[in-house]
Amino acid sequence: KVVIRSRYTDTQTHKGQYARWENVRNLFACIFPDSLEGKHLLLVDDVLTTGATVVSCADAFRGIPGLRISVLTLALAGES
Repeated sequence: KVVIRSRYTDTQTHKGQYARWENVRNLFACIFPDSLEGKHLLLVDDVLTTGATVVSCADAFRGIPGLRISVLTLALAGES
């Protein structure tokens, strides 16, 4: 485990784009950043809607030397 939630948030399900980004701002924190130096990290998200959660999570790893981040998404949300 290298990332933790810094707080609990409401569901993103019925939020608009701006509200989703605000809801997850600074939501995640990296623990043990030294263990990730020079590594390749895979972030997995079940459904990508605006990308807010993935970006917020990736931001937690900003500044770690040599860290590469890839994202795997299982589904993309479409307009109904």
